[in-house]
Amino acid sequence: MHFSITYLTDDKGRRKAVQIPYAQWRALQKELETVRQEAALRESLTNAFQDIADMEAGRKPKTLAKDFLDGLDKELAAERLAEQRAVE
Repeated sequence: MHFSITYLTDDKGRRKAVQIPYAQWRALQKELETVRQEAALRESLTNAFQDIADMEAGRKPKTLAKDFLDGLDKELAAERLAEQRAVE
């Protein structure tokens, strides 16, 4: 992505801030959100595979599918609540 950058400088010409067009800012925010979601998914999958390995090795008790899904429901509800609070 090519940016149209404007530098804001102080009275001695030192760069103090950067300005980019709003459309580019929105595109950057969207890309950052995608990267964050991908990182969260990678972390979640890594943890899941580690949990499976731990269960198979007997280091962690096996989880019933129902208990696992109930836990996911609780996590999703907590995430939604946090997102709603962040917007308010």
